[in-house]
Amino acid sequence: PALTTEELRRVAQRFDGEFHLLTSPRLAQRAPATSSRALVERNEIDSDALGSAIAPLEALEGSAMVQLSSGSSGAPKGILLGESALCARVRNLSRALALGPDDRTLCAIPLSHSHGVDCLALPALLTGGELHLHAPAAAAPNTIFALIAERELSFFSSVPSFWELAVKPLPGDGHALPSLRWPFCASAALAQHTGQAVRE
Repeated sequence: PALTTEELRRVAQRFDGEFHLLTSPRLAQRAPATSSRALVERNEIDSDALGSAIAPLEALEGSAMVQLSSGSSGAPKGILLGESALCARVRNLSRALALGPDDRTLCAIPLSHSHGVDCLALPALLTGGELHLHAPAAAAPNTIFALIAERELSFFSSVPSFWELAVKPLPGDGHALPSLRWPFCASAALAQHTGQAVRE
């Protein structure tokens, strides 16, 4: 839903033929004409909107998803990711962080990005933990830290720009976050001075 009309058009050009798009009723009119639309309202998917257009699982031939690159070297490229590769990425991160059923993960990164899916959502779900989703557009540091404290969340990851904002002086005494085992950064390199300020 956060993609602009131009971004949607570019994404549609990357795929041949039909593709399926999850969108809200409010934004459905912006969907490219070549897509089948599954409308989401009150957190429910209208399966009738897709009808019989969904390919059977066997037709995917072991492919789990197509992720789009950031477009840093031109237009975003579609990256086909197989089930085994996706599972290996999720398993490696889960093991490295020792995530388990007692962990509570906060995801405020779009699920269309590998950071949101591979690093946060799937590790939480596949290790039996809790997954809390938060709107990326409303993910200011004070809001996120208050949520972490209130829900006693243990794993949170964001992008460098979030952490750069987070270490700037803000009114108030800040937040005690005793439950947070892993304040994580992904998608790009974090400046060393920012990492040190986060630790302090």
